[in-house]
Amino acid sequence: MKATARRNKQENLSINVLGEDGLNVWVNSYQMQGKQTFTITGTTFDIGGTKLVDLQQFMSRYQVSKSSIHRWIDRAPEKSRHEYCVSVGKKHYVSDRITEMGTADISLLKRKEPTAVDLDPGVIGIDGRIMSCDVPAMQQNNLIPISTVTTDGYATYFDIDLFAARSTMHPNTVRNYIKRLYKCSEIHASERWRYHVNIDRKNYVSPRIFTINNHNRSSLRNIEYSDFFHSFKWDVVGSLHFRFHVTRDGAMAHMKTLYQFLKRRNPGLPLTFLFTTEENAGQDGYHNHFIVGSPRQFPVNKVLDEIHDFVAEVGGNYKWQSLHEPYKECGSFLNYMSKEIHENPDSWGVHL
Repeated sequence: MKATARRNKQENLSINVLGEDGLNVWVNSYQMQGKQTFTITGTTFDIGGTKLVDLQQFMSRYQVSKSSIHRWIDRAPEKSRHEYCVSVGKKHYVSDRITEMGTADISLLKRKEPTAVDLDPGVIGIDGRIMSCDVPAMQQNNLIPISTVTTDGYATYFDIDLFAARSTMHPNTVRNYIKRLYKCSEIHASERWRYHVNIDRKNYVSPRIFTINNHNRSSLRNIEYSDFFHSFKWDVVGSLHFRFHVTRDGAMAHMKTLYQFLKRRNPGLPLTFLFTTEENAGQDGYHNHFIVGSPRQFPVNKVLDEIHDFVAEVGGNYKWQSLHEPYKECGSFLNYMSKEIHENPDSWGVHL
């Protein structure tokens, strides 16, 4: 098994400093599919394009001991430490410049052929990219914790303590839901990564951990869905009211079809889509509220035209407003949708 997964050149991976919560690590979804256990083996720093790898990877390329690398790390200049090494999660990462802290020429240390790095069975290595981060924070010698993991599709995972704090529940309760996930026959093993991952022997869970079955969703009304969904980038919100009577299941089916419609019209663009289905006030039938966005640059006007095309096909009356970053303008809309999720836990859906 290769220690470092192949890199998808079309996707950017990043690590952003989030302040007291630690770092947010971005990874490619394709690296995670079917796996729950990872180790971060390499990173790239966007300031100057400095490339860093973990100590195991470095030793596979150069004839140097781990103790020597640690001595070099201690000698790295404080003001430019991030050019030589960074300390993330539970590991140190170093660049080729770290050899400047020693006496031997780097060309003499380089192995003719890199040696294989053995990982634990079932573990896959992930490359990363450190970008848009707080340089002073990366210059410190102590390990900066990783508290959040975000994929290129914008699915977000939180470490257990942070997830528990935001959900106002005990960490052991979160751990029990992880155990329940692995006993749930309705979720195939290849899909568990959407709910739970383990990175460098630390557990992270996504909000999907509470959608294992309907019983879980309806009983956990104290979950701060709004906090979770506010961490995503959104671009367009809308409401879809039908000119004819539509059942709840029918209205929800329209939203699922709309998402697939937008995916077909925008191949290669990762979409984040959230919807709620609500009963009409004072009359029979249901209507939908939805919000859609992408971690990449979002073609707002194009998508609005596509939504109008979809509405023309299904015969609904569409009301919309477009939103641009920063996403502070429609916080009340997302809060309203979050309230609906709590009150009607079986009448919503999300694609992350």
